[in-house]
Amino acid sequence: MFGPTFRRSLLLFCALVGNASCEALFGGLSQDNPESCVANAALCRSPEEICNAATRSCEPALRIDSISPAAAPFDTELKVTLTGKNFVPNLALSIAGVPAKDVTFISESQLSAITPASHVGKHPVTLDLVAPSTQRYQREGLFHYFPWPTFATPTTTVSPGTFKVLRSADFDRDGRPDVAMAADNTSPVAIFLGQADGSLLPAGKVSFASRPFGMALGDA
Repeated sequence: MFGPTFRRSLLLFCALVGNASCEALFGGLSQDNPESCVANAALCRSPEEICNAATRSCEPALRIDSISPAAAPFDTELKVTLTGKNFVPNLALSIAGVPAKDVTFISESQLSAITPASHVGKHPVTLDLVAPSTQRYQREGLFHYFPWPTFATPTTTVSPGTFKVLRSADFDRDGRPDVAMAADNTSPVAIFLGQADGSLLPAGKVSFASRPFGMALGDA
């Protein structure tokens, strides 16, 4: 009977004069009216449309398909681009419950924003999109935060000479990488075993008739 724009205007009027008066004067707004998608869900063409409980009319359904970049370092703001469907101007975006900054409408399928600085763990967080019409869309699994990498203190190991060839493998099968080192002017190949603290422990030498010019690792 009336279009969505008329209904929204009527709802605004109702908010000013009181819902009870509106329901009495305009029965078309009642919950049980068959023209209300709240009462008749079949009016909305799912999944392309969704019923807005506030306006009681169908509207294009928001959707987020991807976000790039898909992760941000802890405590760092980052500009991201969201792709999806049925975006409109003046959308509000929250990430892990915190409002994003500079949410910018680019097109019906693209949106940009600045992620909030957060320290919520490495698991994926919720993206929460709210339209001016009050329609809300949430999506999980597309974005997460991660800690900045840290590096252990380097350790120093004395080589048997000016090493020429260096190879690494788990020689003693303890789950830690070990090193085989062939020097340029000596015949032995020195073996160093990796330790839990990251250091290398000399484990002996393997001698050859002449100095090696190459080295390969494999199972005998």
